Order: sequence, then C-alpha cells, then structure tokens
Amino acid sequence: MEKYKVTQLPLDLQFFSDENTNDKSTEKNNGDEQVTLSKSELAKLLESERDKHGAKVLERANAKFEKIIEQRVKETLENDKRLSKLSEAERKAEELSQKEKDLERREAEIARTQVKSEVINELSTRKLPTELAEFITLDDNEKALEQINTMNKLIDGIKKEAIKEFTRQDVPNAGSTMFGSKSTGKKSFVEMANENRLLK
Repeated sequence: MEKYKVTQLPLDLQFFSDENTNDKSTEKNNGDEQVTLSKSELAKLLESERDKHGAKVLERANAKFEKIIEQRVKETLENDKRLSKLSEAERKAEELSQKEKDLERREAEIARTQVKSEVINELSTRKLPTELAEFITLDDNEKALEQINTMNKLIDGIKKEAIKEFTRQDVPNAGSTMFGSKSTGKKSFVEMANENRLLK
C-alpha cells in the first residue's frame, strides 16, 4: 500500500458562490487591527455609544410627540373656527354637548375600572389566574360573571381530564393474577411455596 503525502491547499469558498464575484465587500478585511483599551477608555467609548443611541431614540420620540401635538392643535383650531361661525346659543349648546360626551366617557372609564376590580376579586376568590381579567368583557357585571363561570367550567374540565389522564392505569388481562396468568399446566403459588420450603 502506497502512502501519499496530503497537503492542504488554500481554498477561497467565495470563488464557488453564485453571487457577484467582483463584489469587494465579500473579501476578507485583513486590515483590521486589534485595539487595546483601558477600562476607563472602554467605559467612555460605551457611554458615548449609549448617548448616541439615546439621542436617536429621544429624537424619534420628540418627533412623534410633536406630530401628535400638531394634530391636536389643528383639531382644536378647526373646532374653534367651526364654533366661531355658530351663534351664541348654538355655541353654548355645542360646548354643553361636548362636556356631556366627556362626562359620559369618564363615567364609562370609571365603570370599567370598577367592573375590572370586581372581576379580579371574583377570579381570585375562585382561585383562577387574575390575568384572565384581560380576556373578559368589562362592559357589564352580568356578562363578566357569565364569562367567569364559563372559564371556570372550562378550566375545571381541563383539570379533571388532566387528572384522569395522569391517574389512568392499564386494565389487567382477563384471568391474570398479581403473579402472572393462571394456566392449568403450571403450578400454583401455594404448590411452589410448599416445594421450596426448607422445613418439611
């Protein structure tokens, strides 16, 4: 058997790729240098990068906030312009209806908050996760109670099925005993015990 000397040849896998071979971005950058930084220099560098990132986030948030403010100012100006065209009685009626809408909205929010607290209380008394309150309709106490009852039944059913599945045992074969199946050709347990008894 002959032995051959195996030498490794440098292989550029990018040569075999289907991508553009003239693309210089795929070439290795051998010009990277390893830079050694002290802890304080590294901390300063990290802090400056963190500040840059924070500034970008803050800039985006400010732009979004300014857009919202501009939209609200525009809506307010349009509403004021519309109200200025109305007569005094119409303007007062419009302002009154606007106040009534705001009052109704606030009352609805308060009612929803109360229903949510009652739902959370009911869930905790039934030993159900309080996170389920997010999935319950909070418009009416009766609807919420119906939904809690339905969820309670579903969860109890799931628990019972899980317990039933967990405690399920295999059914023994017909004619089998604890020590194996009975057959007429084999000796009974009593006979085997009598044969193997030391004192006779």
